[in-house]
Amino acid sequence: MTTIRTSAPRRRRVAARRLIRFPGRARSHESAGDLSEQRYTLRDGRRIRVRPINPADAEAMKAAFERLGEDSRYQRFLSPMGRLTDEQIGYLTRVDQRDHVALIAVDEAHPDSIVGVARFVRLEERVAEPAITVADEWQRLGVGTTLLAALTARARDEGIQSYRALVLAGNDDALRLLRTVGDLRQRTAGAEVQVEVSLEQALVSGGGGSTGGRRRSGATM
Repeated sequence: MTTIRTSAPRRRRVAARRLIRFPGRARSHESAGDLSEQRYTLRDGRRIRVRPINPADAEAMKAAFERLGEDSRYQRFLSPMGRLTDEQIGYLTRVDQRDHVALIAVDEAHPDSIVGVARFVRLEERVAEPAITVADEWQRLGVGTTLLAALTARARDEGIQSYRALVLAGNDDALRLLRTVGDLRQRTAGAEVQVEVSLEQALVSGGGGSTGGRRRSGATM
């Protein structure tokens, strides 16, 4: 899966710090099922479903991670990752869909197979850190573009006005994909690029979902 990094679950204290609570915001992960599922047709004719993640997806998440190549894992977590612990899987799948939003794309022909994951974690009231990961064999088919559109729609619904993320220097696909969201500012910090993207004029279309709509191929993160 290609990537922008978001809240890598390497340290529980990082996860706790980033899941900031704001007044009037209380939604448990059980409410994730209330959010709609959308179907999309990819460039090669295959179909995917995009829906909120839930704790029942834990085993499918483990399997998706194990299918990732070494480079994809490094791009996602910005460090070598041999496996995900049960604690990390819990962090990735038990989300409140408000301050930590996570969507998955599954193969419609094999609905237990996760082919992409998009998430954001709220850093400040109107700023979030995004990540999109697409399975190696599903890259450059439009999965990343589709997930980013859906994620950005959710972010705007939750009052997020900008994304802030770290990207490995040289990950041009991730930077190109982020530019489809809005104006991008970037600053190089060693081997990483710190980027901020305004969501006030989101350019990605299709975030609201489209049954059977054909997605254009795009760079994936």
